[in-house]
Amino acid sequence: MDCTDGEDELCLEEILTLYSQPINEEQAWAVCYQCCRWLTQKQRRKEKGVSPPGRIAGPGDVRIRKDGTVKLYQQSSPGKS
Repeated sequence: MDCTDGEDELCLEEILTLYSQPINEEQAWAVCYQCCRWLTQKQRRKEKGVSPPGRIAGPGDVRIRKDGTVKLYQQSSPGKS
């Protein structure tokens, strides 16, 4: 389960596996905030009418960088064109 792609980031799934325990509440809220922030910024950059928002399938789609920022790798929404 290698989620890295050569950059200084790890997927949340890999972090959870390495620690062998869940993240604490404060860390969870920080990840939620960063995910919402990333989605908001992405939506603002998009032109209206372009592809619908994707779906976050799980912790493997959440990439956390060294500086704490988050990047999401979304799958296309099924059944939508």
